[in-house]
Amino acid sequence: MTSPSEQGVPRSLAGRPLVLTLFVAAVVALAGGFYLASARGVLRRAAGDDLAAVAEMKRADVAAWFHERWGDARAFSAAGIGENEIAAALSHPDPSTRATVRSWLAVVQSTYGYAAVVLYREDGTVMLSSGEHVTPVRPESLRRAVREHDVVLEDFSAADASGRRQVTFLAPVFVREAPGQAATVVVVALVVDARRDLYPMLRTWPFRVQSVETILARRDNDRIVYLTDPALSGDQRGLYQVPLQGSSLALAGGLQGANGPFSGLDYAGARVLAAGGPVQGTPWFLMVKQHLDEVDEPFWITVRITSAFAVLIIVTAAFGVMNAARRQSLRALHARLAIERERQDSAERLRSALSASPDPFVVLDDAGLVLEWNQRAELTFGWPRADALGQRFTALTLAPPHDAQYEAAIAAARRGELDERLNTVGTVVARGRDGRIFQAEVTFVPVRVQAELLFSVVIRDITARVRAQQEISVAQAEAARLLREAEDARRALLNIIDDQRRTEEALRESEAQLETRVARRTQQLEAANRELEAFSYSVSHDLRAPLRAIAGYARMLDEDYGTALDPEGRRRLEVVQREAARMGTLIDDLLRFSRAGRQPLQQRVVDMTALARETLDEVQRQHPGRTVRATLDDVPPAMGDPGVLRQVWANLIGNAFKFTAPRPDATIEIGGRSGASTVRYYVRDNGVGFDMRYADKLFGVFQRLHTSAEFEGTGVGLALVQRIVARHGGEVWAEAEVGRGATFWFSLPSGGTADEI
Repeated sequence: MTSPSEQGVPRSLAGRPLVLTLFVAAVVALAGGFYLASARGVLRRAAGDDLAAVAEMKRADVAAWFHERWGDARAFSAAGIGENEIAAALSHPDPSTRATVRSWLAVVQSTYGYAAVVLYREDGTVMLSSGEHVTPVRPESLRRAVREHDVVLEDFSAADASGRRQVTFLAPVFVREAPGQAATVVVVALVVDARRDLYPMLRTWPFRVQSVETILARRDNDRIVYLTDPALSGDQRGLYQVPLQGSSLALAGGLQGANGPFSGLDYAGARVLAAGGPVQGTPWFLMVKQHLDEVDEPFWITVRITSAFAVLIIVTAAFGVMNAARRQSLRALHARLAIERERQDSAERLRSALSASPDPFVVLDDAGLVLEWNQRAELTFGWPRADALGQRFTALTLAPPHDAQYEAAIAAARRGELDERLNTVGTVVARGRDGRIFQAEVTFVPVRVQAELLFSVVIRDITARVRAQQEISVAQAEAARLLREAEDARRALLNIIDDQRRTEEALRESEAQLETRVARRTQQLEAANRELEAFSYSVSHDLRAPLRAIAGYARMLDEDYGTALDPEGRRRLEVVQREAARMGTLIDDLLRFSRAGRQPLQQRVVDMTALARETLDEVQRQHPGRTVRATLDDVPPAMGDPGVLRQVWANLIGNAFKFTAPRPDATIEIGGRSGASTVRYYVRDNGVGFDMRYADKLFGVFQRLHTSAEFEGTGVGLALVQRIVARHGGEVWAEAEVGRGATFWFSLPSGGTADEI
């Protein structure tokens, strides 16, 4: 253990920071105590001065109020006010006179703000009264007023049922009913409701204070009588009284003549600061009080602030003293830390070198217990360094019988004997924490460090090397087998090549013969197509001539002899005309169908929206009497022949118009959408629809799902649509439901492809 001087810390500072800090704390505490004591006295003197000023003001207000009421009573007694009215009431006690006098009393009461004005006879009976019901005055008060011929105060009374506490001023009035008669004494009682006229004056306060209260009291021999209601629970009807002698009440001190502000208890037992004095011209004493807790609130705030500053000063001083001592000790500590850091760096470099070793490295003591266990050892054997330290090495790493063999080698080295397993590289069976068994090479070297026997052990996992040697042996055997099989395969391949050569020669001969047959068949097909075209052209002309003749003669027969025919004859004539026209339409459709297969396509980008809109407008013009709600969305463009694709739109839109004819609310929707590799278009209607079981017949020539009597047509239109779309590389299909309409779709490949046959 080093002393402070050995650590470089001067004895003048070592061990003294606490003493210096305590000294500063004592000085600050004494100064703060003197300051707080002075501050408390100043605060209480200021509060006492405020209370004294308010008490003086309240005493003046109460005195003025009292003398004003006393003056009113003296006006009745000394000045004779109301003497005539009272005399009239005495001499003429009839109802009319009494009513007049009572009215006069009411005027006096309301004018001067009294609770009531009462006329008493000398014997105490009420003569007349005006105002509220009052408590009768005491007889001794009446006798005193008559005896002294002066105003008498009947002090605060107990509260009545309505809570009123009255003060009564008694004024004797001497009245002669007639000249020469003896005077009759009538006492006028001016009754004041103190709770209404006096107490509100006492409750007002010139500044905001919570616990302040004004108390009006009087001394009654050895008792204190509270004339104001103290804030106590319970029945407060009677006047609250307490003994005066030996009382610790602040009010008792004032009544006994204490000068200036005085402290003590209030009626509730709270410590208060009070000021007050007698009310001039009255038997009353007025005191204002405030709880000392509220008076001392600024003082306690000052205490907290002063304490905070004192603590701050003490802490600052302590930090200063301790910092000075610590700076002295840091120099020596830095030197020691530098030496320790160098030692730790050396140990860390050694540990880093061991951790970076590619093989597990272990250091053992002379008992075979682990002293060092590097990171590679953790990974190889699965034991964390913290768990491996202090454990027996052979139990952690070696499987039987090698664990017992190396235990014997460690014991021999400890005895100073040589063992063949020391200082050599041996092959052992190692064992991991998870039970995994593998082969390893162990280098076990005993080392003496300062007379202490240690063992340096390096373990190398040779599982991969052994496996590689085994795999090499297997690969060599496999290579020899493959060489033998390759020779056999080479001979077989030569035979196959010879067979392939002969087969290719035979295929070339067959291909030449096939090309000759295809060319001949192509010529025959072209000739057949030319003959079909010639036949179609011949049919179109050869059949048109007789049809025109039939139609012409039928028309002339209708024009010349139509009136001579009976109804059956006219019907048959109309059948001939209609069938001739249908035959002409059928021939035209066949010609278009024939041309659609041989006409070359003029491929370009087609605005399918514009093409569909033009076709829709044209079809609508062909049906002027129809009301069809047709909608056309913008559809994607396509590659194709616009003239041929117009025929597709015309046939599909025309069919939609035709098969919605029975619907009064016919609706047709035309749209399209782009797919991944195709563009699809559709025409949807709410017409009669068809049975999907017969959908395979839709696109055949002359195939119809409805009779010509139901819907006109030749059965060639949808076959023509299929041929045109197929030549563009697309497909046509339909979806429908009987009575709910049909949707016809056709698709074109994206980018457009054309069959140029």
